[in-house]
Amino acid sequence: MKVLVEIRAVDWDRCQRLIELAGPRLSRSMVILPDGRQEPDPYRTSDGMFLPQGENEDVVAVETLIAELLGLPVSHMESLQVLRYRPGQEFKAHQDTFDPKDPGRAAYLGQAGQRLWTGVLCLRQAAQGGELAFPKAGIMLSQRPGDLCIFSGTGADGIPDPAAMHQAMPVKAGEKWSVASWFRERPFR
Repeated sequence: MKVLVEIRAVDWDRCQRLIELAGPRLSRSMVILPDGRQEPDPYRTSDGMFLPQGENEDVVAVETLIAELLGLPVSHMESLQVLRYRPGQEFKAHQDTFDPKDPGRAAYLGQAGQRLWTGVLCLRQAAQGGELAFPKAGIMLSQRPGDLCIFSGTGADGIPDPAAMHQAMPVKAGEKWSVASWFRERPFR
């Protein structure tokens, strides 16, 4: 797994504006099941929403920053997903890549190919807990507002990399806000 960490990539004011933009539109986060259906699951207990690509200058700035760091076009990026974790909420260990053996994933893979890179931008740090953890790689990040972590989900052979398994640790106090982004093999739109 390749990890690129860009500390303080986004300023505090932009983080706050993204929270204010997304806050009123949050709903229970979903997971994609092996059969392709999306539904709420105790595995992922956050609230979230997707910001339409290019919605405003703050969205464009974050999209452009991540694309430039990776040297990839914004057209290969899924919409940014803003997530809020309250005390007790988490997203257990998972892979962002799509397992081609799962019959329901064919539609996702057919749309734009595999997810190659994931970006996680911290908008607000929890008072306690909420770290970004990579259990198989032995990495635990306590991101601060504006910190951006970018990591690859596949190896050089294009096969999902087990070391890219990651999780949002349970929040113990306060709220954690973050933005998740994914880059695909081909244009997403």
